Amino acid sequence: MLKRTRLWHSMSVCTIAGASLLSGCQSSDDAASDTSAQNQQAAAETASGPTAAPPTASGEGEAEGEGEGRMAVDLEDHLRINDAAYLGQLDLISGHLLVGMKLFEQGSLEAARTHMKHPGDELYSQLEAAFSSRNLPGFSPELEALANAMAGGEDVAAARQAYADLQQAMREHESAVNDARAPAMLLQRVTQLLRTAADEYAIGIVAGKVDNVHEYQDAWGFTDHARSLLQSSDHSDAEVQQAIQRALTLLNGLRPLWPGLIPPPQVSGDASELYGAAARIEFIASGLSDGNA
Repeated sequence: MLKRTRLWHSMSVCTIAGASLLSGCQSSDDAASDTSAQNQQAAAETASGPTAAPPTASGEGEAEGEGEGRMAVDLEDHLRINDAAYLGQLDLISGHLLVGMKLFEQGSLEAARTHMKHPGDELYSQLEAAFSSRNLPGFSPELEALANAMAGGEDVAAARQAYADLQQAMREHESAVNDARAPAMLLQRVTQLLRTAADEYAIGIVAGKVDNVHEYQDAWGFTDHARSLLQSSDHSDAEVQQAIQRALTLLNGLRPLWPGLIPPPQVSGDASELYGAAARIEFIASGLSDGNA
């Protein structure tokens, strides 16, 4: 809950305003981020003025009543009408699935299952109104098929096929937004993924020590999905190609932050590198000419 509140405010400074996209990424260690949540709120209000914010919480489960329900409704409505927020929610699911599949292939079955999404998962369920408003069926069957394929932990080929089918279904739901892969939107999505990854990494790695493996892995998944978005760009314009390549170079420079998906006890990375890359990519996007935005 606390991390969700923190991200709600931090994203009001970004282009995807007011969307609490990390609602499905909580862990039992999130209560330690209360001070960070207050600082993020103050920074957001300073940068963009007061915003309509969800209620804050000082402990796990404290705001599970009316405020929590109101925030969920607000987010679902935002996803329904805002293409950038809708794509951002799809991107978070993709990042989770990516790291879950990588862990599964490495044989880390229990860790993999903690990252896999299900039809009843909050990240997915919040998209249902958005699917309906765009006349989309959703990809619940494909999510369920992947979960079932991974349940035994033995048939990697079946899990890979289920994952490929799910990715195809998600691409079809992404294509409901006409400019989903337009240069400006693409770089905006990458920027937000990196900011979310930075928030996760800051929880996962504290003072050079691994404090939360799950969040450390989430940060990898979001960053690697951002890389795959850039690599999928097929724009022929020289200005766009240069912008994409500059962004990719920044992302590739972040690889040392993750010495492995199962980290050693000491990791020398810092979330500031992710925040810095996000800011630079946002600047790169701002430099595109109007015709290439």
